[in-house]
Amino acid sequence: MWKLYEAAKSATANASEYVATVQEKAHSIVATVQDEASILLSAIGNPKTGPIDEILYDEIEAYKAFEETFNAEDHTEEIEHVLASDKEIGELHEELVPLQLSFEEFWSRYFFRRKIAQQAAENMRLRQSRLSADSGESLEDKTRPSPTNSVHDDWKTLFEKCQQKLSTIQSQHKEERAEEQLKHEMQYQSLCDSYESRMVEMTLQIDDAKNAGMEEGIRESESIIASLKESHQLELDQIKQKMEILEQQFHHSPQESKVDESVEIARLQQALHSKAEELAICQEKLSDLTTDFNSQRHAKAQELERKVEQLELLLGNERDRSSSHEEAIAALEKDLDGARVKLQEAQQAQEALNQALHQANSQSEDKLKDANSQIQSLESELFTLKAAETLPNATIDSLKKELELWKVRAMKMKKLKEQVEADLEAVKSQSLATLSKEPQPLVDENEKKLHELSVDKENAFERGRKEGQTQANAALEEMKNEWMRKLVEAEKNSFDRGVASIRLEMEAQVTHLREELERSAIMRHPDAVESQAGATQDGIDTSEVTGKLQDWGEW
Repeated sequence: MWKLYEAAKSATANASEYVATVQEKAHSIVATVQDEASILLSAIGNPKTGPIDEILYDEIEAYKAFEETFNAEDHTEEIEHVLASDKEIGELHEELVPLQLSFEEFWSRYFFRRKIAQQAAENMRLRQSRLSADSGESLEDKTRPSPTNSVHDDWKTLFEKCQQKLSTIQSQHKEERAEEQLKHEMQYQSLCDSYESRMVEMTLQIDDAKNAGMEEGIRESESIIASLKESHQLELDQIKQKMEILEQQFHHSPQESKVDESVEIARLQQALHSKAEELAICQEKLSDLTTDFNSQRHAKAQELERKVEQLELLLGNERDRSSSHEEAIAALEKDLDGARVKLQEAQQAQEALNQALHQANSQSEDKLKDANSQIQSLESELFTLKAAETLPNATIDSLKKELELWKVRAMKMKKLKEQVEADLEAVKSQSLATLSKEPQPLVDENEKKLHELSVDKENAFERGRKEGQTQANAALEEMKNEWMRKLVEAEKNSFDRGVASIRLEMEAQVTHLREELERSAIMRHPDAVESQAGATQDGIDTSEVTGKLQDWGEW
C-alpha cells in the first residue's frame, strides 16, 4: 500500500509538472500574441513615416502590386546615387541588410515610399494649380471691364462663386476626413477581431493542452495503480502457495516437527487467553463508564425536570399576566373604537367644513369674477376714453396699478385658504399618528384643537371675506366716482374747447363782414351823409353782432 501511495504521489507530481509546463507555454504564447497586438495597435496609433519602415495595413495591396513589377537590378544607378548622397539611408542599409531585411525588400520599400511621396506631391501641385486657376478666373472676372450699373452685381456673383467653391472644398475635406476615419476604424476593428480570434484559438489550445495533460496524468496514475495491484496480487498468490506448501509439509513431517507445532499452538493459546483477560478488563471499564454515564444522565434529567417545573410556573404566571393584559387591551380596544367613532365624526364635520369652505371659496371666486368683469368693463371704458384722447396717461397707470393691487389681494386670499387647509391636514395627520399612544385625552385635545381651528378658520374667512368685500365695494365706488368726475371734467373741457373754437370762427366771420362793408362803402361813396349813415348802420350792426357774441360766450 505504501508503494501504491508513493506511485500515486509521483504520478500526480509528474502530471502537475506537465500541466505547469503546458501553462508556461500557453502564457508565453499569449504574451507573444499580446506583444504583437500592442505593436499593431501602436503602429495604427502612430503611423511611421520613414522610407524603410514596415508596410502599413492600408498599404499592403498597393505594395504587393508594386512589388510584382519592381526589380532592384533595374535601379542600380539610382541605388548607388542614393547611397552616396543620403547618409541616413546608407547607415540604415548597413544596419538592416542582410541581417534583418534582404536587399530586394529594402529597396522595394524605399522606392515604394518614394513613389507614394511623389504621388502626394503631384496631387498637391494639381490642387494648387486648380486653386490658382480658380483664383485667376476670379481675378479676370474682377479686372474685366463692366458698365457702372453692373459692378455691384459682378461683385455679388463673384462672392457667391467664392462661397460655393469654399463650401465645396469644405465638403470635400469633410468627406476625406470621414473616409480616413472610417478606414482607421475598419483597420482597428479588423485588428481587434483578428486579435480576439487568435486569443480564442490560444485559449482553446491551452484548454486542450490542459485536458490532454490531465488525461495523460490520469492514464499514468491508473497504469501505476494497476501495476501495483498486479504486484500485490502476485505477492498474495506467492504467500498462499507458501502456506499450502507448509501445510503439506506439516501433514507429511515427522513427530519432532509436530511437537514444535504443538508448542507453537500452546503459545498462541496463552496469547489468546491474555487477550481474553484484557477484553474482560475492558468490559469492566466499559460497564463502569456506562454506570457513571447513567447516573450523570439521571441527575441531568432530574435537573431538567426541575427546570421544566419552574418554567411551567413561570408560564402560569405569564398566562395570568397575559389575561390581565388582554383585559386591558380589550378595554383599550373599546376606547380606540370610541376614539375612532369620534374621529370619524370629526372627519365628517371636517368634510362639512371643507364643503362650506369650498362653497365660500366658490362664492368668493364668483365675486372675484364679477369684480374682474367690472374691471374689464372699466378697462374697456378706459380704452374708449383713451381712444378719444380725453384722459391723461397718469390716470391710466394709476388705475392699472390699482387693478394689479386687487389681483395681488385675491392671490393672498387664495394663499390664506391653502394655508388653512394645510394646517387642517397637518392637525388631522398628527391626530391619527398620536391616536395609538393615548386615545381618549388625545382625541379630546384634538377635538378641541379642531373646533378652535374650525372656529378660527370660519372667523378668519368671514373677516377676510367681509374685509375684501368692503374694500372691493369701496374701491369700486371710488373708481366709479372718479370715473364720473373725470367724465364730467372731460365733457366740460371738450365743451369749452368747442365754444372757444366756434367763438374764434364767428369773430373771423365778423371781421370779414366788416371788411366787405367798408369796401362796399368806399365803392359807393356818392354822398358823405349816406356814408355816415351807412357807417352808423354798420356800427349798429357790428354792435348787435358783438352783443350777440357776448351773449353766446355767457351761454
